[in-house]
Amino acid sequence: MGKYGRENYSFYSNLLDETKENFNLDNEVKPNKCYISVPENIILMKPNQGEMAITASLVNGETEDKYSFNFYADTYDVVELNFSANVASIKPIGQGQTTIYVTHPKAAFEQQIIVEVSEYTQFEFGIKYYKLTEGDTGYVSMRVPVTSIPCHVEYESLNTNLCTIEGTNTTAQLTALAPGNTKIKAKLVATKSNVVQATAEMLINIEKAAKLME
Repeated sequence: MGKYGRENYSFYSNLLDETKENFNLDNEVKPNKCYISVPENIILMKPNQGEMAITASLVNGETEDKYSFNFYADTYDVVELNFSANVASIKPIGQGQTTIYVTHPKAAFEQQIIVEVSEYTQFEFGIKYYKLTEGDTGYVSMRVPVTSIPCHVEYESLNTNLCTIEGTNTTAQLTALAPGNTKIKAKLVATKSNVVQATAEMLINIEKAAKLME
């Protein structure tokens, strides 16, 4: 029985060695040893920007593995996405945010690239200082960056006796009531949670109307 056991062990040991040799198991990089690498995970682009290339690589992979990459996005209304082998090209087609996913059959985990297309990167008034004449109404454009959550703009005048303000997410409307200096503020507010994401302010100078001068 003992002799049979040793012979049986020898048989399977030889079979295992032969299998390893035939399939190159000792030298082959296992799928879970490979992972995807990309140059950056957050990309900021302007709406009028040209195409940008994204090159992915499979760490611990082989040269021919570059032909097995796949790129896809969760939405296709922000960037146009095309790819060949391990290189993808993206081109802005609208403002917003999308996520590009990079996969490979040998990699256990995907890579994600957040792409944000926005004309502005900072929330602010279009100008820092505005002059009005008493009784006049003026309009100031807002610079509102793209956000990952729905937001809206709220306005406030620090002296409503001198100036009032209201407006939309893109334009502030100011009404000059009396001569003097004051500030107006704008807040970028998360619509669902009501949490303030960013603030901006602008100095207002209101001159006395000529027809009211003595």
